[in-house]
Amino acid sequence: MKSTKTSPAKKPIKKALAKPVSKKTRVAPAKKTAPSKMRNRKATVRNSAIHGRGVVARVPIKAGERICEYIGERIGWPEALRRHPHDPEQPFHTFYFSVDDDTVIDGNVGGDFSRFMNHSCEPNCEAELVEGKGDTRIFILALRDIEEGQELVYNYGLSLDERYTPTLKKQFACYCGSPSCLGTMLAPKR
Repeated sequence: MKSTKTSPAKKPIKKALAKPVSKKTRVAPAKKTAPSKMRNRKATVRNSAIHGRGVVARVPIKAGERICEYIGERIGWPEALRRHPHDPEQPFHTFYFSVDDDTVIDGNVGGDFSRFMNHSCEPNCEAELVEGKGDTRIFILALRDIEEGQELVYNYGLSLDERYTPTLKKQFACYCGSPSCLGTMLAPKR
């Protein structure tokens, strides 16, 4: 996850950081992979038309193919809150990816290029949670065939317990530019 929401007043841990919740997130059986071989082979970081830096395909990628693993330091929500924000100038921009109610991957510490993948309301990738011995790993998969040079994006599906006000939606604004853009990275309330 890349974005967070905090305010000067302390809030309960689960409310203070937005967590991704997506119907498209899949849990798959563990497979043996070599993360070191996956890094930078299929994608690279470049300037993005969506936001700041982004990740683009270095080679054509087939639908269903694993692109990379979202790696970084695994921490608990209390530590994530303590560290937040990484950049006080951009308090809603982080490299956090929520694994579950207890664990966050901080891609800013020990992470690779996957932390620069941007949000899109029309994603070409999705997150896959792979349960293994003692921990869950996050892989990014291609939803469809992706051409060389195309930016790799997934729907963050951020969710907050609080009411989505216009101010809150603006803090989590989406700039993907797709025809079906919702204007926010926040997942619709159910």
